[in-house]
Amino acid sequence: THSRDKDAIATSCLIAEMALQLKKKGKTLIDLLNEIYQTFGPFNEKQLSLSFGGGIEGIEKMQMLMENLRKNPPEEIGGQKVISIEDYLISEKRYIESQKKDRLTLPVSNVLVFRLTDNSKYVIRPSGTEPKLKIYGLSRSKNLDSVEQSLSSLKMTYFS
Repeated sequence: THSRDKDAIATSCLIAEMALQLKKKGKTLIDLLNEIYQTFGPFNEKQLSLSFGGGIEGIEKMQMLMENLRKNPPEEIGGQKVISIEDYLISEKRYIESQKKDRLTLPVSNVLVFRLTDNSKYVIRPSGTEPKLKIYGLSRSKNLDSVEQSLSSLKMTYFS
């Protein structure tokens, strides 16, 4: 509440305070970052937008692709097995191996989430304003290329 300006100003003050407190302990911000990686692992994110042109044809193609993903979900993405699928349109999380189902409590939305064995996840949803699909890759990997390769694989398999 001490800063009525942009969030970055307050955040910069907090980072400066973190750096000071770490310096008193003989550590740096990079040391702290490495500790976070040790505890939680490195995660990389990448977003891909797939456009289907204007008009009703683009919207219909986008809807058809989402339906196809629901009927024929990937068994693996980027070499990692899909362990669960969250379908927010029907408020259901399905575990692949056990076929157990849990109810999702977030609002109904045309969103699919694929969770993988390495704790990565891929979120796929249509844009709310134009005939585009948005794919968000959140990968637990030191290699950002793995996220890009997985997104490319998804694109070629399901959206060509």
